[in-house]
Amino acid sequence: MANLPEQWRTPRVNKATTMAAEFLFSRDLAQADYPYTARVSGEWFKFGFPLSYTSDVLEAALAVGEAGYARDPRLGSDQVTLRALRVLETAGGAI
Repeated sequence: MANLPEQWRTPRVNKATTMAAEFLFSRDLAQADYPYTARVSGEWFKFGFPLSYTSDVLEAALAVGEAGYARDPRLGSDQVTLRALRVLETAGGAI
């Protein structure tokens, strides 16, 4: 929705964009603890191309940034990326 032309961004679209960003910020992107806290999905740390039906931590960070939150301290893109890579490495995954 953040990529819609300005003239198509109604108050409802803006509200939905804000709600989506706030939802993503409600969890720690690098921890990937939603919706399951017991087991983190390895898909979250597989930086994939082309995009498919699964998302990854970098795609989520990009979406939030494109929605106007690129400088929001909750995003901390470098921090999110480094923490995600550390979690993956700790879990024995390949980078």
